[in-house]
Amino acid sequence: IATATRALYNVYSPALVNYLTYGNSVPHLHTYLVCRFLDDPSPGLPRTPFIERLVDEAELAERMNQLRIAIAG
Repeated sequence: IATATRALYNVYSPALVNYLTYGNSVPHLHTYLVCRFLDDPSPGLPRTPFIERLVDEAELAERMNQLRIAIAG
């Protein structure tokens, strides 16, 4: 989780990252890392629902590549 968070800071430069860790009906844990930015529409409040937007495939591929490089680091 720490490695992924560092990569998010390197690639997206958020103001902070929220950690949402769940382990509902079956024995497991999973964590969402949610970037928060200075222009956040709900500062100080949970991001529910998550804001979704369509992303161009080329942009998505570039961001994924940047994250891979940051994780390999």
